[in-house]
Amino acid sequence: MDLGAFEIDDRMSQAIAQAVRSAVFASLERGTLEAAPPPRERLSEREREVLQHIAAGDSNKLIARALGLSPHTVKRHVANILDKLNARTRAQAAARLPGNMSFQPSFPSSRRISRP
Repeated sequence: MDLGAFEIDDRMSQAIAQAVRSAVFASLERGTLEAAPPPRERLSEREREVLQHIAAGDSNKLIARALGLSPHTVKRHVANILDKLNARTRAQAAARLPGNMSFQPSFPSSRRISRP
């Protein structure tokens, strides 16, 4: 099914990231989501940078462009982050980013994303 392309602007991306954080925190408060277990290992500096972009709602492709990496390298960083943080999803990893509420994405105000 071809859904074409759609535009995501700064406000929409920030709203999505805020909604994910709110849902995770609400689940924690209700006790329906367990608190994060301690990390298996410390994140590298690059993994922390990638995690900040994940928390901002960026896709692997956008993270790769922003950090000057290949999409495959970003995919490996994401896998390592999920493993080290004992997270199953990007949203769980983002919720475990200390101070993620104040992170501002570093992408242009409008971007075009195509669906496969």
